[in-house]
Amino acid sequence: MRPYYEQSGVTIYHGDCRDVLPLPCDVLVTDPPYGIGWRRGVNHARNSKAHEGIVGDKDTSARDWVLSVMSDKPAIVFGSFYAPYPANLQQVLVWHKPADAGVVGSLTGYRRDAEPVFIVGPWPRRDVCWSGVLRSAIGSISTIATETGHPHTKPVDLMRQLIGACPPVWFWTPLWAADRRW
Repeated sequence: MRPYYEQSGVTIYHGDCRDVLPLPCDVLVTDPPYGIGWRRGVNHARNSKAHEGIVGDKDTSARDWVLSVMSDKPAIVFGSFYAPYPANLQQVLVWHKPADAGVVGSLTGYRRDAEPVFIVGPWPRRDVCWSGVLRSAIGSISTIATETGHPHTKPVDLMRQLIGACPPVWFWTPLWAADRRW
């Protein structure tokens, strides 16, 4: 598979990770199928279309395969509270989503506006310097989902927070404090 994007030491592949792994890298950041059988029906009140679901989301086998192949690397893995947690879990962070998230699928009156972010694999021990609750400056989940056409798009500022905390040493300075252009 050929890279989708390549510049300044950053390479992005667009496709099934099982077609490109293992890769030489410092850290794995992935938003795999969650293993919850996600799909969406028509919501006439919100003028949304049905979505047949995400390929491979019936179980966590795709996520678990990737983590086994890359087990010697630290990983940040988005997931679900409703599926088994990954092996070699070090910590669970929580992404607190914007107010318009998590309305669909709520049966008790509480929004489903939180998502676990699993810290997996060999992470260095460090002094505490960040909250385990992550937030984004975006005001609306539906805006970025509409812009990208993907139901689970992650905000760029959230990704910067997470990647800014990744090993190795040169990543330990948060990206927003470093002199880097993104």
